[in-house]
Amino acid sequence: MKDYFKQVDTGSLSSKMGFGIFPYFEVFDETFKKSADRAFSNFFFEHSTVTKWMVYSDYIIGDKNKKSDVITFTFAPYMSGFVNFEKAVEISSFKDVKKLRRVNPEFLDLLKHSPILNVSVMLNQNRKIAYDESEKDAILRAFDGLQAMVQHWQENEPESPEKYRSTFRDLMFIRRELKQNKTNIRLIRDIYIVASIAAYLMFEVTKTIDVNIMGWFSDRDDLLNYKSSQLETPTIFRLTHILYHILCENKGIDSKNNPIFFLPEKEGKVSYDAMLRIPDIICATLADYDFDKGKFSHEKFTPILETLFASNEKILTMEISMLKDSNTAIRRTFDKNNSATDLC
Repeated sequence: MKDYFKQVDTGSLSSKMGFGIFPYFEVFDETFKKSADRAFSNFFFEHSTVTKWMVYSDYIIGDKNKKSDVITFTFAPYMSGFVNFEKAVEISSFKDVKKLRRVNPEFLDLLKHSPILNVSVMLNQNRKIAYDESEKDAILRAFDGLQAMVQHWQENEPESPEKYRSTFRDLMFIRRELKQNKTNIRLIRDIYIVASIAAYLMFEVTKTIDVNIMGWFSDRDDLLNYKSSQLETPTIFRLTHILYHILCENKGIDSKNNPIFFLPEKEGKVSYDAMLRIPDIICATLADYDFDKGKFSHEKFTPILETLFASNEKILTMEISMLKDSNTAIRRTFDKNNSATDLC
């Protein structure tokens, strides 16, 4: 793991500059490499001629009526036929899954046979990223490392001063809010978790094939809206951009200024709403599933699991448990009997 990052010490966080590694990230990386990397890499090798990728995301976080918190990223190659595919998704999906009594089988069939990859990460709801110290102190130290990294870039790339100045200002603002107890620690923690996983997955794509453009299209969410009126760029995008660049730099990969971020409209219909229905349906299915009992709270999810999830290498599901005594990660796989298998 250490060769991924710049100046990472033996503790859970960098003491100087760079990517703060919390235990959840280490176990996620190790398990992903063992159980999901082959399917992930094979998908992108099959589409290695595509250099422009769209990433759509959805989240279910903090819903006490759900069994798990879930983050889902949908990787879609931008190639001939993409616009027609987007229209087909809009026509067959109807609307977000929470507003449906049943899911259109044509939509499920379309997704199963389309050239898209979905990666979901399930999180335990009572999680913390640090137990040996306060989460606030741990996150502050992580931001110290990121600020030092940005300052290092600014000093070594004087031709782009404003880019780094604005990034540094945003990081300083967030750190100040944290220190003065003016912000929600749980929200900042989850922003950091999602940003680190997003950066990791996008980097793994870039490491596998030549990527010219990597665009991230997020749904409206508290993760995106945090202090939006006081920041030049949403925190989750800032963090993802920094972490992605650190990963690329340490492997000698040209980041090409990726990822590129797209903000949803503040009001009304989101312009890429149709494509957001793909991570939406996957996210909602996983969040509703009771793994202990092997059933859903609503029957509309059963055909989704049986048709879309079962034996499908284009849907990768990881689960991270952040507990006081240990941090663990597994990959979940599914069969047509609604049963789930854990892969370490």
